[in-house]
Amino acid sequence: MTTEPTPEQAVDVPLRAVQFGGGVQSTAMLILAATGDLPADAVLFDHVGEDSEAPETLEFVREIAIPWAREHDIDIQVLHKTTRDGANETVLSRVKRGRSHVIPIKLSGGMQGGRSCTADFKVRVSGRWLKSHGATETNKAIVYMGISLDEVERAHNKKAQPYEIIEYPLLDRRMRRTDCETLIRATPLSPEHAAHLRAIVHTLDPVIRDQLLATDCTMMPVPPKSSCWFCPARPLRSWESLRAERPERFQAVADLEQWFIDREAEQGKPPVYFSNAGLPITALADPGVQLLPLLDRGDEGCDTGWCMT
Repeated sequence: MTTEPTPEQAVDVPLRAVQFGGGVQSTAMLILAATGDLPADAVLFDHVGEDSEAPETLEFVREIAIPWAREHDIDIQVLHKTTRDGANETVLSRVKRGRSHVIPIKLSGGMQGGRSCTADFKVRVSGRWLKSHGATETNKAIVYMGISLDEVERAHNKKAQPYEIIEYPLLDRRMRRTDCETLIRATPLSPEHAAHLRAIVHTLDPVIRDQLLATDCTMMPVPPKSSCWFCPARPLRSWESLRAERPERFQAVADLEQWFIDREAEQGKPPVYFSNAGLPITALADPGVQLLPLLDRGDEGCDTGWCMT
């Protein structure tokens, strides 16, 4: 498999790229590409920052996906957003600059505020790579997005850029998320890869560690849902599970939300929240708070397939 096509090659034949997010659906596409079932020339991972991407996603990408892909002649392209001076910029550092909301926070009335994280840290970053490898309006790259059949409505929300054609291989194969998980679990790891993982398995996140231990590190684990660790685009009731399963992370998210609230107050603006309920997440995770079913609208605000796949 050609993983680093030259611009000259790309002009002759449309470039085909897997948009890899480190989650379930895009990992399934990676496997399909490696086994020849999905013709692809490149696999692109938009790295939003060491301080921003969920640590367990980065562990999966580094310790599972990249080594496995390399053994199958695929070099996953890890892409970063860079500033004018060439330094890597992260989503969290952009947030902390305090000039805009950046991430999909909710205004006091429950409406979504402005956001730029996906466009700036994923769409444009991948686009720069595609265009540098020959993608143009007259020679469009084919970009594979990881949307499965159970999330088919998300396929209608991805606006193609002038230099690309969006395709949905999992929809074409009528694969649901559970089918993707089955494919991943059935994917063996090489003896060399397994030996490396056995040496570090107890240092890995429990989501990955426990699956590896169950197979003696011989089979690929199902990755966690990928997103920034502080992303507000999640179901309301998931805040309660986050507090129970990862209390330190929950507190860090709550602190960031409070930072937003305080910043808005300093500017004489109404508070903003990480949910559409008009309450801080610390209140939503309180077992005594009853939530209206209408409010729990799922992964609202991230429905294009760039994240959580």
